[in-house]
Amino acid sequence: MKPVVVIHVDSLRREYVSNWLLGQKFKRAGYRVILTSRISTPYLFRVFTPDVVILSHVFALNPAALTALIQRNVKVYINEVEGVIEDEAAIASTYPDGLIDYHLLAGIFVWSEWSRGWLLKHRNLDPLHVHVTGSIRNSVLVKRKEAKHVPMVGILSRFELINTFDGRHNFENLLVIDPEDEALRWYYDRLAIDAEAFSIVSKMIGIFTAKGIAVSIRPHPNENVSSYRLLQQKFGPLFSIDASYDLNEWLSKVSVVVGPTSTAYTEAYLAGIPIVSTQGIQKCHYTGLDRIKIINEFARAAHMPKTIDAAVVLCMNPSLPPVDSPVLNEYFHSFYSTGRNTDPIDEIVKIVLSDSPVDHFRGRRVFRRLGPILKYLIDVASLCRATLTRHPLRALLNMKQYNFCAVLHSPSAYMKRLEKDKTI
Repeated sequence: MKPVVVIHVDSLRREYVSNWLLGQKFKRAGYRVILTSRISTPYLFRVFTPDVVILSHVFALNPAALTALIQRNVKVYINEVEGVIEDEAAIASTYPDGLIDYHLLAGIFVWSEWSRGWLLKHRNLDPLHVHVTGSIRNSVLVKRKEAKHVPMVGILSRFELINTFDGRHNFENLLVIDPEDEALRWYYDRLAIDAEAFSIVSKMIGIFTAKGIAVSIRPHPNENVSSYRLLQQKFGPLFSIDASYDLNEWLSKVSVVVGPTSTAYTEAYLAGIPIVSTQGIQKCHYTGLDRIKIINEFARAAHMPKTIDAAVVLCMNPSLPPVDSPVLNEYFHSFYSTGRNTDPIDEIVKIVLSDSPVDHFRGRRVFRRLGPILKYLIDVASLCRATLTRHPLRALLNMKQYNFCAVLHSPSAYMKRLEKDKTI
């Protein structure tokens, strides 16, 4: 009987593709694979005990449930999905002190040596249990060989603060934020930055579509996608809203990327796609030194026009080269471990197998065949529960957009091509 690995997909459009590829690698190594999400992970472990679990965060399960799972002799790993570097507050929130006994974990896969060093120092972990693999999203990257002959401008949206995924009014956040807390000053900065950047890209979309150039917008995973129907109504059929599972699938379709400076530039930069930032056009900017520092790092990835007209000219240039920054390359080597010669997916599977070979689990009495069936029934129940809410259509659309559900989601043709064309 094959051992079972459960892989938690915390955010559908951030992790599904790379976690599916990770699962395919585990299948070839002799495992049965179950992908879960926020709507299924905690419920599955109430009725089913797998052999290996890979979570996105230590708080993907509540502390009691996570500890109980480990006490049932399940090997639990954390596969970092939101790495940081030189940001003490951020990493401390990713690995909260006292939340669980970190020594119980079978291992943690981190993006960088900095993260590993921090965990060893502040969470007193065994060095053998903290592995620098880089982000498994690096496994999805495909370097572009040549420019797109048919231009399509890609708008990389990062407007989740002003376009909340759950439809909550901005007042709800503002009511709980202390305006005298300087640590939260970034939030007020960001609201102004996002509002201005949205107006800038909207004006650019109007110019492009008037010239007959197609535009595709890639919403942030935590945005309300339905809000962009207003832009569809305004700009017509040349404007489209991307529905790809993965950012890299969208990048394979566009000729240039436009948007406010953010860490989301990473994939486009590493893929060799030209980026045009709105930062030089904007009048609103961050005021905190920590935010300024990281934004300026990622600004190195992009062309930086000073006017909307100049930005449009850059985007319409079919020979526009991508920016190449040696300084940023070194930063990415430190942040994402992009200089490593091994594929993160290969490395994770290799580590799990070395910790516990497939043969190790064969004597365990686990109702392994029931796992996928139970997971499917939980997904069906989640769909039924959504239909009984006050706004069933909104609940179903939110589930389709954000949470992996076996009833709603299946591997796309792009994912299958990616698995076939790349060695993972």
